[in-house]
Amino acid sequence: MKIRCYLALFLCMCSLGARADWEEVWSENFDTATITSSLTGWTFSGSCSITNNGNNSTKCLKIGTTSQNESHSATTPTFGVSGNVRLTFKYFKGGGNYATLVVGVTGGGTIQESTKSLNLNNASYETATFNITGATTSTKVVFSTTGCTMAIDDVVVRQDVQVETVAAPSFSPSGGIFTEQ
Repeated sequence: MKIRCYLALFLCMCSLGARADWEEVWSENFDTATITSSLTGWTFSGSCSITNNGNNSTKCLKIGTTSQNESHSATTPTFGVSGNVRLTFKYFKGGGNYATLVVGVTGGGTIQESTKSLNLNNASYETATFNITGATTSTKVVFSTTGCTMAIDDVVVRQDVQVETVAAPSFSPSGGIFTEQ
């Protein structure tokens, strides 16, 4: 009987502590969009359109053309949160010789990754992740490209949510019974 009590107390003590979670605060997968003007809060420069992604029946946001001298960009709406956020999205090269997608922020915050551009040589969707520190309620993400057609999909922003640290109490056995110290 004593062994079971000790084991239960040990398991309880091991479960205490701190953890961090990433809570989704904003996302866009383009499946319900029919034209770019139906995307609330997004802004566009150059050629941007909603299209089928080619791999299946879902839709994506196509940015750019194959013209070498034309720049194109899509800017997300604000996320409405402050602090550290994590951006993930899928990307795919659609065509063109120059295949670089540049990811930036406006309205506050800094992308932590040293490489903020992705060389697009992929024949299928890949997933990219960027950590943004110091985001404000005005932060937006800008996806831009020159001289290529590319697509993005499943754009998700998660906020770093810190769960309070709980210190485990200190116990010691006294005559077969644990007592709090």
